[in-house]
Amino acid sequence: MSLSEVFDPDVLALPLFDDAHRVLADEIGQWCGDGAEAWVSLGATDPAVAGRAMLAELGQSGRLRHLDPDQPDSDLRSLCLRRQALAYHEDLADFTYSIQELTAAASVRHGTDRQGRRYLPGLAAGTSAGALALSEPGAGSDLAAVALEAGTVKRSV
Repeated sequence: MSLSEVFDPDVLALPLFDDAHRVLADEIGQWCGDGAEAWVSLGATDPAVAGRAMLAELGQSGRLRHLDPDQPDSDLRSLCLRRQALAYHEDLADFTYSIQELTAAASVRHGTDRQGRRYLPGLAAGTSAGALALSEPGAGSDLAAVALEAGTVKRSV
Protein backbone atom coordinates (compact mmCIF):
# COMPACT_ATOMS: atom_id res chain seq x y z
CA MET A 1 0.00 0.00 0.00
CA SER A 2 1.36 3.37 -0.90
CA LEU A 3 1.67 6.14 1.63
CA SER A 4 -0.50 8.42 -0.54
CA GLU A 5 -3.48 6.07 -0.12
CA VAL A 6 -3.63 6.99 3.57
CA PHE A 7 -1.99 10.42 3.73
CA ASP A 8 -2.16 13.30 1.28
CA PRO A 9 1.49 14.04 0.35
CA ASP A 10 0.68 17.74 -0.02
CA VAL A 11 -0.59 17.84 3.56
CA LEU A 12 2.46 16.00 4.89
CA ALA A 13 4.66 18.53 3.06
CA LEU A 14 3.15 21.43 5.01
CA PRO A 15 5.45 23.12 7.54
CA LEU A 16 3.01 21.93 10.23
CA PHE A 17 4.76 18.57 9.95
CA ASP A 18 8.48 17.98 10.34
CA ASP A 19 10.61 15.09 9.11
CA ALA A 20 9.85 13.03 12.24
CA HIS A 21 6.12 13.28 11.45
CA ARG A 22 6.69 12.20 7.86
CA VAL A 23 8.74 9.20 9.05
CA LEU A 24 5.98 8.32 11.53
CA ALA A 25 3.34 8.56 8.78
CA ASP A 26 5.37 6.20 6.61
CA GLU A 27 5.97 3.73 9.47
CA ILE A 28 2.40 3.62 10.80
CA GLY A 29 0.96 3.50 7.28
CA GLN A 30 3.22 0.57 6.38
CA TRP A 31 2.48 -1.26 9.64
CA CYS A 32 -1.26 -0.87 9.18
CA GLY A 33 -1.05 -1.94 5.55
CA ASP A 34 0.90 -5.05 6.54
CA GLY A 35 -1.70 -5.95 9.19
CA ALA A 36 -4.84 -5.05 7.25
CA GLU A 37 -5.32 -8.48 5.67
CA ALA A 38 -5.15 -10.23 9.04
CA TRP A 39 -7.52 -7.68 10.57
CA VAL A 40 -10.30 -8.65 8.14
CA SER A 41 -11.06 -11.69 10.27
CA LEU A 42 -11.71 -9.52 13.34
CA GLY A 43 -15.28 -8.87 12.21
CA ALA A 44 -16.11 -12.54 12.70
CA THR A 45 -14.56 -12.65 16.17
CA ASP A 46 -16.23 -11.90 19.49
CA PRO A 47 -15.75 -8.12 19.96
CA ALA A 48 -14.18 -8.50 23.42
CA VAL A 49 -11.70 -11.08 22.14
CA ALA A 50 -10.94 -9.00 19.04
CA GLY A 51 -10.39 -5.89 21.15
CA ARG A 52 -7.97 -7.65 23.48
CA ALA A 53 -6.10 -9.11 20.50
CA MET A 54 -5.84 -5.68 18.87
CA LEU A 55 -4.64 -4.11 22.13
CA ALA A 56 -1.97 -6.79 22.50
CA GLU A 57 -0.86 -6.27 18.90
CA LEU A 58 -0.64 -2.49 19.33
CA GLY A 59 1.39 -2.94 22.51
CA GLN A 60 3.71 -5.67 21.23
CA SER A 61 4.45 -3.73 18.05
CA GLY A 62 5.49 -0.66 20.06
CA ARG A 63 2.67 1.50 18.63
CA LEU A 64 1.76 2.60 22.19
CA ARG A 65 5.28 2.99 23.59
CA HIS A 66 5.03 6.79 23.70
CA LEU A 67 2.45 6.40 26.50
CA ASP A 68 5.16 5.15 28.86
CA PRO A 69 6.49 8.02 31.00
CA ASP A 70 10.05 6.74 30.45
CA GLN A 71 9.72 7.13 26.65
CA PRO A 72 9.85 10.32 24.60
CA ASP A 73 6.55 12.18 24.63
CA SER A 74 4.34 12.44 21.58
CA ASP A 75 2.57 15.47 20.18
CA LEU A 76 -0.99 15.90 18.92
CA ARG A 77 0.08 15.88 15.28
CA SER A 78 1.60 12.44 15.81
CA LEU A 79 -1.57 11.25 17.52
CA CYS A 80 -3.60 12.45 14.52
CA LEU A 81 -1.31 10.68 12.06
CA ARG A 82 -1.54 7.44 14.00
CA ARG A 83 -5.32 7.64 14.24
CA GLN A 84 -5.69 8.47 10.55
CA ALA A 85 -3.71 5.40 9.47
CA LEU A 86 -5.40 3.10 11.99
CA ALA A 87 -8.91 4.31 11.11
CA TYR A 88 -8.22 4.01 7.37
CA HIS A 89 -7.36 0.35 7.78
CA GLU A 90 -9.48 -0.90 10.70
CA ASP A 91 -12.02 0.82 12.95
CA LEU A 92 -11.24 -1.45 15.89
CA ALA A 93 -7.55 -0.56 15.68
CA ASP A 94 -8.38 3.15 15.86
CA PHE A 95 -10.92 2.64 18.66
CA THR A 96 -8.50 0.57 20.73
CA TYR A 97 -5.70 3.06 20.19
CA SER A 98 -7.86 6.10 20.96
CA ILE A 99 -9.11 4.69 24.27
CA GLN A 100 -5.52 3.96 25.34
CA GLU A 101 -4.54 7.54 24.40
CA LEU A 102 -7.56 9.03 26.18
CA THR A 103 -6.88 7.06 29.35
CA ALA A 104 -3.19 7.96 29.32
CA ALA A 105 -3.97 11.65 28.74
CA ALA A 106 -6.28 11.74 31.77
CA SER A 107 -3.60 10.10 33.89
CA VAL A 108 -0.88 12.49 32.69
CA ARG A 109 -2.99 15.62 33.09
CA HIS A 110 -4.87 14.83 36.29
CA GLY A 111 -3.04 11.97 37.98
CA THR A 112 -0.05 11.97 40.25
CA ASP A 113 3.44 10.98 39.17
CA ARG A 114 3.02 7.81 41.23
CA GLN A 115 -0.21 6.92 39.41
CA GLY A 116 1.49 7.53 36.07
CA ARG A 117 4.39 5.26 36.96
CA ARG A 118 1.90 2.59 38.05
CA TYR A 119 -0.55 2.65 35.13
CA LEU A 120 1.10 4.16 32.05
CA PRO A 121 3.66 1.38 31.39
CA GLY A 122 0.83 -1.18 31.16
CA LEU A 123 -1.13 1.06 28.82
CA ALA A 124 1.99 1.47 26.67
CA ALA A 125 2.69 -2.27 26.60
CA GLY A 126 -0.92 -3.14 25.78
CA THR A 127 -1.10 -5.32 28.88
CA SER A 128 -3.57 -2.97 30.59
CA ALA A 129 -6.72 -1.81 28.85
CA GLY A 130 -7.77 1.80 29.16
CA ALA A 131 -11.37 2.62 30.00
CA LEU A 132 -13.65 5.59 29.75
CA ALA A 133 -16.60 6.34 32.00
CA LEU A 134 -18.91 9.29 31.49
CA SER A 135 -21.82 10.66 33.42
CA GLU A 136 -24.18 13.43 32.35
CA PRO A 137 -26.96 15.08 34.32
CA GLY A 138 -30.28 13.56 33.27
CA ALA A 139 -28.58 10.81 31.23
CA GLY A 140 -26.20 9.07 33.59
CA SER A 141 -23.84 6.96 31.53
CA ASP A 142 -26.27 6.52 28.61
CA LEU A 143 -24.59 8.72 26.02
CA ALA A 144 -27.48 8.21 23.61
CA ALA A 145 -29.74 9.97 26.13
CA VAL A 146 -27.59 13.09 26.39
CA ALA A 147 -29.65 16.10 25.46
CA LEU A 148 -27.97 19.17 24.06
CA GLU A 149 -29.55 22.55 23.85
CA ALA A 150 -28.45 25.46 21.72
CA GLY A 151 -28.95 28.93 23.02
CA THR A 152 -27.71 32.44 22.70
CA VAL A 153 -25.52 34.35 25.03
CA LYS A 154 -26.56 37.91 25.73
CA ARG A 155 -23.73 40.31 26.19
CA SER A 156 -23.88 43.82 27.44
CA VAL A 157 -21.61 46.32 25.85
